[in-house]
This record gives sequence, C-alpha cells and structure tokens, in this order.
Amino acid sequence: MLTCKIIYFDMDGTLVDYESDAAHAFGKACEHALEGHPDAADKLTVDVFRRSREATYIRYGDTGIPIKDWYSECMRTVLESVGIFDADLAGRMGELYGLFRNTTLKVFDDALEVVPRLANRYRLGLISNGSSKVQKLPIAEYFAYSVYAREVGHEKPAPEIFHAAAALAGCRNSEMLYVGDGQYTDILGAKNAGVEIVWINRTEADLLTGIPRPDHEIRDLREIYRIAPI
Repeated sequence: MLTCKIIYFDMDGTLVDYESDAAHAFGKACEHALEGHPDAADKLTVDVFRRSREATYIRYGDTGIPIKDWYSECMRTVLESVGIFDADLAGRMGELYGLFRNTTLKVFDDALEVVPRLANRYRLGLISNGSSKVQKLPIAEYFAYSVYAREVGHEKPAPEIFHAAAALAGCRNSEMLYVGDGQYTDILGAKNAGVEIVWINRTEADLLTGIPRPDHEIRDLREIYRIAPI
C-alpha cells in the first residue's frame, strides 16, 4: 500500500504519444530543408531522424546543452547523415522543430481514463527528462507536481531527480510509486533511487541486458488498478 499516496509518471511514451508529435515537428523542419534540397525528399525520413536523435542523446544526454542547441545539433546530424553539410540550415531546422513540438501532442486513451480516476485517491506528479509539456493537455489539472530534468539539473536515470520529486511531494522515495516506459531512464532510474517502479511496456519489449526487473510490468495503464487500487 502506498503510505504517502503519491504516484509519479513519466511523460513521453507513458502518458503521451511523443513519437507522433516529434515526427510532425520533424516534417515541418524538413519542409524548409527541401526548399533548397529537393533531391533529399526520399532521404529525410522519420527513421533517419530517430537515429540522429538517439545519437544526439548518446552524446549530450537530455540536458547536456541548451534545448535550442540540442534541436539544432540533432538536425545537423540528420543533414550530415544524408550528405548535407550546412550548419545554418540545421539551426533553422532546429528552430522550426522547436516551434512545432508540443503542437500535436496527444494523450493516450488509457491515460485519459486512468489519470482522473487515480487523482481521486492519490496525489499525482510528473518526472520527465524531455520537453513535452502537460499544461495544455486535458489531464493537466490532475497533476500536483512536475519535475523536469532541465529545471532540477539532473536527468533520469540519476537518482537525484527522484530525490527532488520526493522532496517536492514531502515524502520518502520508498513512499512513491513511479510509472514509466523507458528501460534505461525509468526502470534503472527508479531502482537507483529506491522507488517502486511500474514499467508500462506498450510494445511488449524484452528487458535489455543490464536492466533490472521492474517491480511491476503492465501493457496498458488500466492494469495499474491492481497495484494502486482506487
């Protein structure tokens, strides 16, 4: 039983469809690039973007450089992977990507149902490494706390971001339940901090080598009721 009645959630991939929103923003950035490089239309794909985003993450983490520069660096990696070496274009694409991020962000259907019901019994919060914002979403009103890596200076899987979340909620780490979809960021991060972790495994993925087994695993957020009764 949750002594402090606090449940923290990850955002991207857990509550919201980050991938669709990011792909939309990337498409808008590409429209600008194709004005000068129409021959690259078949090369500037979402898969190329995702690989470049992963490469940028490996190099900088989520918070290693300012978000504006992070976007530009990601676009530079995209362009160079298809043979275009233009730092100014990468900068403009990064600006457009940032402009269109969070404009098509949608809450998963199960989250739309579960979050309001949980909020009747538990205090809810967010712990996020990313830049997806909850403020304009239909579930925003149900979250009492939000902890963003860029604001606290630590990103998952570092335990410090979970310590900050516990301090904000006025409870111990052991009194929180955390729900997330990431293996390295969420499972490992929660385990590092002594926080009970619910892994939302929407894609039925296997655990990666070196990732500890989560305390709970679910495929749909509606399954959380057996862990956090309402």
